[in-house]
Amino acid sequence: MLNTSGVVARTDFSWRGSCASGEIWEERDDSRHWRSHVHFHQQDTDGLVEDGESYIGYGAFSPEEFDVVSDDAKEDLYSADVVFPVFPRHGSEPEWNRDLGTRVLLENSGWCVPIEARTVPVRELRASSKEPAT
Repeated sequence: MLNTSGVVARTDFSWRGSCASGEIWEERDDSRHWRSHVHFHQQDTDGLVEDGESYIGYGAFSPEEFDVVSDDAKEDLYSADVVFPVFPRHGSEPEWNRDLGTRVLLENSGWCVPIEARTVPVRELRASSKEPAT
């Protein structure tokens, strides 16, 4: 959902915060205008697993005209995002002071590892169906 809205969203991304903050910029492609990014790194995953809380990194990608707009307009660009309304819809509560230098605390969250479907060749299915049940 976030990616389709122009937000680069990554989970368990990179090893630590400084690496993730630098590498997230390379995750953008030419498919759309990317407005912002949100991620948590591998060390943050431990917190999600242990107690359902984690800090996440967040930032905005500046539009080309960003340098020529007023400070008030810059603040509007940062605050008019699609990221934070998504969390409560999934039961997580973000706690943040709207300072881009401070990471966001996500409470009441969890970590799930997606299970990928495995494509089984037909010959394997046929062979396994001929084996006697034990």
